[in-house]
Amino acid sequence: TLDITAPTVDLNSSTEFQIDTAIFDLNASGAVTLDGTAISIDGTDDSNITVTGSNKDLTLSVAGGSTQTLTISSAGTGANAIGISASAGGVTVGLGGGAGDDFIVDTTTLVVESDNNRVGIGTISPNSILEVSSALPYIGIEDTTTGVSDNDIMGGIQWRTKDSEDDGVNAQIISRANGTAGATDLAFQVGNAGSLIESLTLLTNGNVGIGTDSPGE
Repeated sequence: TLDITAPTVDLNSSTEFQIDTAIFDLNASGAVTLDGTAISIDGTDDSNITVTGSNKDLTLSVAGGSTQTLTISSAGTGANAIGISASAGGVTVGLGGGAGDDFIVDTTTLVVESDNNRVGIGTISPNSILEVSSALPYIGIEDTTTGVSDNDIMGGIQWRTKDSEDDGVNAQIISRANGTAGATDLAFQVGNAGSLIESLTLLTNGNVGIGTDSPGE
């Protein structure tokens, strides 16, 4: 049934049809098919849906109930089978905020729970702000510097506070180069945001220092 009321439908000889002021182009390199449940684009070139004009939005929505699913799928097998990018600005993912309103990648690879602000890697039910779950879990920290000098900091773990009188890092464990041949020491530093002291040092030769960063044994 074609109901022509306020909008007008124009069919012209240039493979276009127009509804009111919107023009839909059926170009020579492909075809657009509307069968009542699907819109199919079959073309020999890449296909694009483009919104022109300044400050215009494009919305894809599934409305009308609580069990709908919006699916984006690709038969491609390469690394970029599905890509989401922004030429300028960021990409924002908004979740519902209720129980089960989660962002999930491959079942348990990455789970973001929006109701309690937890992130799980390898688990669908994280019990803390960040939980890593595996049969043999490791957390890796890699320094990409190719020319390390003696005493260079190669990374670490920091504890920060937002206290109004002591905002900043008040404890940290750092990895520190011992020489230039890849040897590494570990230093445990505590104090307050204005001043940290090295309370425990583990040297690569097995020496342990308490209150000194250069133990002799």
